[in-house]
Amino acid sequence: MKPTTMSSSINRDTAWVYLTLISGTFLAWIPLIGRSLPVADDFAIMRLVAHGGLPGYLHALGLWRPLGHCLPIWLFLQNPSYHPVLVLLTHLLATILLFHVCQSLFGGIRLPLLAALVFAMFPFGYEAQTWIITCNYVVAVLFFLANLLLLARHEELNWPVPVLFVISSALAVLTALSNE
Repeated sequence: MKPTTMSSSINRDTAWVYLTLISGTFLAWIPLIGRSLPVADDFAIMRLVAHGGLPGYLHALGLWRPLGHCLPIWLFLQNPSYHPVLVLLTHLLATILLFHVCQSLFGGIRLPLLAALVFAMFPFGYEAQTWIITCNYVVAVLFFLANLLLLARHEELNWPVPVLFVISSALAVLTALSNE
């Protein structure tokens, strides 16, 4: 009976942590949600994506930030309301990843929760909400934290080193393709 009690306690703690992180992120970012308007460099990238799609973008700019530019611009062209939701959900996922990274490195719940809440509410993504092509900052952080979590939990995962290397390298490449 004890393992069941311990398991339900862990699930309850996890549920409260996720609820706290989701609530904190939404409360901090909800004023930024709204229709984004293109500014500055958005117009040049929008023209490339609108006329040529991903192939046109890659032909003109090569592999310069394709993950951080193309998807947000394409979503904006589909519906201007999609971009802010993409940024918010990407930041929320990065916040949860940061919690798990901190929990792997430091243990416990309080310190990782505090670090993740500060990250969740810190408006580093404000520019990504107001300037469409700067979504790459949030996307790069997401891939970086996923890689960091993978490396922090490598002993728990017990994967062969070549598999770990390939996944970690892929996440590093995705980070690089999101930003410089």
